[in-house]
Amino acid sequence: MIIVKTAKLIASASSDTTIKIWQQDGKLLRTLRGHRDGVIDVAFSPQENIIASGGEDNVVNLWRLNGTIRNSLHGHRGSVHRVVFSPQGDLIASASEDRTVRLWSSDGDSINVLLGHQREVLAVAFSPDGQTIATGDRSGTLRLWNRSGKLLDAFVAHKMPIRDIDFSPDGQLLVTGGDDNLAKVWQSDGSLIETLAEYDAPVTGVKFSPDGKIIGTSSWDRTIKLWHLDGTLHSNLEGHRGRVWGLAWSPDSSTIATAGWDNVVKLWNIKNPLVKTFYGHQGSVLSVAFHPQGKLIGTASDDHTAKLWHLDGTLKTNFTGHSAETYEIAFSGDGSLVASTSLDRTIKLWRTQGTIVDTSLGHEAPVADVDFLGDDRFVSGGFDQTIRFWRLQQVAKKVQVVAKRTIFAHQAIITDIDVSSDNQLIASVSQDRYLKLWQNDGELIQAILADDTGLRTVAISPDSQTIATGGREQNVKLWDSSGKLIRVLEGHQGVVLDVEFSPDGTKIASASADHTIKIWNRQGKLLTTLRGHRGRVWNVAFSPDGQQLVSGSEDKLVKLWDLKRILELNPLEYGCHWIRDYLKTNLNTAGREVR
Repeated sequence: MIIVKTAKLIASASSDTTIKIWQQDGKLLRTLRGHRDGVIDVAFSPQENIIASGGEDNVVNLWRLNGTIRNSLHGHRGSVHRVVFSPQGDLIASASEDRTVRLWSSDGDSINVLLGHQREVLAVAFSPDGQTIATGDRSGTLRLWNRSGKLLDAFVAHKMPIRDIDFSPDGQLLVTGGDDNLAKVWQSDGSLIETLAEYDAPVTGVKFSPDGKIIGTSSWDRTIKLWHLDGTLHSNLEGHRGRVWGLAWSPDSSTIATAGWDNVVKLWNIKNPLVKTFYGHQGSVLSVAFHPQGKLIGTASDDHTAKLWHLDGTLKTNFTGHSAETYEIAFSGDGSLVASTSLDRTIKLWRTQGTIVDTSLGHEAPVADVDFLGDDRFVSGGFDQTIRFWRLQQVAKKVQVVAKRTIFAHQAIITDIDVSSDNQLIASVSQDRYLKLWQNDGELIQAILADDTGLRTVAISPDSQTIATGGREQNVKLWDSSGKLIRVLEGHQGVVLDVEFSPDGTKIASASADHTIKIWNRQGKLLTTLRGHRGRVWNVAFSPDGQQLVSGSEDKLVKLWDLKRILELNPLEYGCHWIRDYLKTNLNTAGREVR
């Protein structure tokens, strides 16, 4: 399925032989029928009064917006892979399986045939002034022609088929995408500038934004990537459940429409996304935390580092010093200190600007978790089955850490601990299947056999009346403060790796090995499922105001979700940046908006 977009309309072409025209709000205006086989490509004229389409029936059709055929253009002896209008609207170019590109007048008269490709032609594009035509074929050869049909240049641009071509708005640059999993940026004279190499599958669509600042690319790996012109990644859009075949920009460069084999068209808000992605870690992001004032995000990774980020995704501080995977990051109550734990058996205490306070802390085995008890105390849990209590004290204007107490808390590795909002209660869970509740001085309150296979995570509600646990049973269990099971939240298809309460206690977030995050209300109703990570989601954290959620994943990414807007826009299910899933093009759901 291929789509094109104007300021007011969206057109989609499908293998079901139809073309559908939609309003921006997702309402189906009409279905165009006239091709005898699958429709491969569709294009609006610059004046937006004509639609051109090409298909597997070897025909180019020109349509009026009312759905009637203006002309059918015959001449190709193979499927028509691509149709494009010149920017002035006076020419139409069609690329075909028959190894030719044909030029037509806007009235449908045959003007010229471009000969020379040795393999079927898959891509064609006009320069903004309409004077140059770029074509790409299955051999990876790119050819540049003038509009009279004279060959200007030819060279091998990709080692495999070229799927798409686009000129920059100023005509100075050209971008190509191919089956070699690459997108490439060229000067108009054919010299290579940048290679965009982040895909694991063919690049099927390449488009410059109308303002010329961003390049959008789509791929069979189900993603859309946005790039700065210098080749750095701007953002990664995930949400399609099948190969993505193409993309189109809105005229104001604020929105992208994409289409894929999942039979869904998605609109993505680029200017004000519902999720921001932070890039920088070289390994799985194992822990995330919000600064108490909500102005920073902390992350820990198995790349041995911890980092502090501004909310716009720029890096503030990079903490280096651990010699193995960094498991956890936590802020002190006043936000002045950061603690990190590691497989290297240490706890490191830092100031937010990056200076080290203490490196001599730790356990006899890897340290799984750390949490502050206010400003001057913190507690840690480790693979050595102990919980350790620590106190900060000021000595000669320096902060020193004193070990206060060590308790042998569990009969197996401690996987998570949590401290209540009032700092009076501590919860711990372990692979020994027990949930244990402790006073803040380390006295045991009660032990609950909470899981049949092993616990991974625990969270205490802000009012300390409910405790949530998750683990290998792939569910979230809610317990009251007396240890009675209240309810079980079912829905994940993998181990529940983290669970958190929102600051007001009305919502619960659960992160899973199934690559998703689920948001529930306190009564156990599923509010939304957040999809976008491409690996296990290890950790989540609510912002202090509860309006945002940050997540860390095996895919090395940190994502910041605008949870308030997501829940307002769609209370059932959402994911990533997209505004809505516009439609499905199969016959059973044609014309129905799919949310």
